Amino acid sequence: MEKTMYEYKSTCEVQAGETFEAFHSRIIEASQKHLADYKKAKSACEDAKKAVEEKQTECTTALKTLESQKTNCDSVQDAMDSYSCSYTEKATTECEAAQECYTKAVNNYDTVKASSHQQLDALKQEWRALLRMECIIKVFELPEGDRAKAIDQCQLKDVAKQSDQDLALQFPVKPGKPSCQIPTGPAGSSAYKTANYNSLPAEAPAKACVARSWSLALNIDTNDGNVVAYPNLIRTLGNVEFWESATGLGGASDQTSDRFTRDYKDADVFSNKEAKELLIVCHNEGKALGWRTWKLLETKTLHGWFTTGNTCSSGLDRNNKYQMADETTGGDVGNLIEWEPMIKNTHNGVDDLYVNTEMNTYDFNRLSTNLNSRYNRGAGLGPQHDEQHVSGSCGDTERPQADAQMRTEKEHWGSHGGMGGLIGSDHNCHGGCQWTISSGYDYDYAIFVQ
Repeated sequence: MEKTMYEYKSTCEVQAGETFEAFHSRIIEASQKHLADYKKAKSACEDAKKAVEEKQTECTTALKTLESQKTNCDSVQDAMDSYSCSYTEKATTECEAAQECYTKAVNNYDTVKASSHQQLDALKQEWRALLRMECIIKVFELPEGDRAKAIDQCQLKDVAKQSDQDLALQFPVKPGKPSCQIPTGPAGSSAYKTANYNSLPAEAPAKACVARSWSLALNIDTNDGNVVAYPNLIRTLGNVEFWESATGLGGASDQTSDRFTRDYKDADVFSNKEAKELLIVCHNEGKALGWRTWKLLETKTLHGWFTTGNTCSSGLDRNNKYQMADETTGGDVGNLIEWEPMIKNTHNGVDDLYVNTEMNTYDFNRLSTNLNSRYNRGAGLGPQHDEQHVSGSCGDTERPQADAQMRTEKEHWGSHGGMGGLIGSDHNCHGGCQWTISSGYDYDYAIFVQ
């Protein structure tokens, strides 16, 4: 609205016959009008600019909230899609196992039934012979004059009918093949999208499905009585089966029915599945409490990772650090406590993931999420702490050797107060266990790869 005087040139010129007084009166009136218009327009512009600035702040805040909410929604969708794939795979596997179980049971039934009939026929023959022998023996209890007739009666006796009655074998009715409903419409399918995402508003569509099926490789049950510490079973078997053997179980189960209620190992997944990502789920006997995923720095099997270095056969060297990941790609901490070592770990962070690595002060873990727990504060899965007491090797120490350890609040694994280190109850006790203090929490850990 700002204009120069030259735009009002015609107004400023003296008009024909215009007197001095009339000219200046007109100029004053025109100037006052244009000045009032200018001030009004200027005020309107300033108000509009202020409104825009205020709205810009509001919009910036709203945009950040939107981006944060979108990231969270995308994470939830990814988790749901992944669970859908995992559930479909699990249900399919269980249905296949049930069908296989039924087929084997029917085959066993038919085999046992056929062999039972053969054995029954032989037994009936023996029983018929015994019945005739019994009849003949009783003949000699009769007076001599009655024996000839009694012998003839023994010969005519229908022992076959009696043996059938005495040795009647009742077979149970073979049940029909049970039905097993394999889920349809897993994540990524049109049916899945229709059921779950068609109702979303147009301005908030679902992201592209990137779900892939996670495969369970290991489960650590911290209360099942089997210890999977760093030197798992080395004393009795000469190797570290659970962590380092391609096929050994180290006292764990390989039955899918035990996969969330005992130490569990799927040797095929552990040894053969090339992993690009790792998922650790903290749970309690199968009830999920929190989870976290990492993008691995290299693509290789878990067996490859756990035998990269610092193995019980090669020896432990605190200078060798083996990093699996340098960023977490998602997670949900649920209601996990701040001292939980793998999913939350408020005090040291969870971006960095290490395997077979010393965390400082000679404390080794099979898996850990930091290197900063100085002064014996634990934190990790499959620990052997203070390895210097066994000269850089796997072996027995009086320090914590357990399934899992918290990131403790105070030094020396919680023995100086605060949060205790031991998760669950599975640990090796040497020298009175003075350094192993229970945390009071029974977290279990399932380790998946994809």
